[in-house]
Amino acid sequence: MKERLWKNVWVVLYVVLMGVLAIATFLEHAYGTTFVQTHIYHACWFCGLWGALAFGLVRACGECRLWKRLPVLWWHGSLLVILGGAMLTYLTGEKGYVHLVQGQEVKSFIRTSDQQTRALPFSLSLDSFRVVYYPGTEAPSDYKSYVSYKVNGKWKEEVISMNHILSVKGYRFYQSSYDPDLSGSWLSVNHDPWGIAVTYAGYLCLAFSSLWLLGSRRETFSRLLRHPLWRKTGLVWLGVCAFQLTAQARPVSVLARQD
Repeated sequence: MKERLWKNVWVVLYVVLMGVLAIATFLEHAYGTTFVQTHIYHACWFCGLWGALAFGLVRACGECRLWKRLPVLWWHGSLLVILGGAMLTYLTGEKGYVHLVQGQEVKSFIRTSDQQTRALPFSLSLDSFRVVYYPGTEAPSDYKSYVSYKVNGKWKEEVISMNHILSVKGYRFYQSSYDPDLSGSWLSVNHDPWGIAVTYAGYLCLAFSSLWLLGSRRETFSRLLRHPLWRKTGLVWLGVCAFQLTAQARPVSVLARQD
């Protein structure tokens, strides 16, 4: 009874967290990233929710004796590693912005949290800025900053766009905005030396444990595959999937352009 109770508590916390993250996504589109970071991501109640989820996860592992089921224990441990990476990002990560102007060398950025200037371990300058339009229209398709950065006495060139970031010594630069006369570019700066690495390690462990769960003969998925009902209907589902793939592979009719 107690085992089931803790499992239900963890599931409820997980569902609530997923709902909050979904709401935060819509709020970010409506009110901007700063609003969401202030009222949700950096709020005490949100950190408390993460902490409660981690505590419930650890307690569920103990109550359910998951050390006897290594794939499940590994999967739950992966979630804890991901939570740890998120906490490291919150404690050690820095976010800010930098304004680049052609002909000026920049060695610092403005931190968003307190508007203080933080030094960069390298130099950065803007060579030119360009707005790319869709062919035959005035609708922008991309914004590109052609920059140069100096590391260990050597200058290197790079292009920062909406779909391409610049990563130098743990600092990641994203295209954010630009000056109306195209003489300057605004870049978002993200410095997270520990959180990203730990989070990615957690995701790798999660993928490995998921494959382990799928292949383990003691777990639910393997038992479902061996069930007689699945064996009878499995070929039907494979046939349906094959039919859908064949239908999607058919050539699509294209209308000729009318001049």
